[in-house]
Amino acid sequence: MSSTNQSLENMLLNLGLGFRVCWGALDWAKWECWVLMMIIFDDE
Repeated sequence: MSSTNQSLENMLLNLGLGFRVCWGALDWAKWECWVLMMIIFDDE
């Protein structure tokens, strides 16, 4: 039973890590879009 519990813990850990990485990438994309918009509108 401890082995299945271990694999479940690993799965949850990987999910948490993946979520954090995805969230960071999303945040970075938003920041990049904002900077691009500022540059484009500043050019006008």
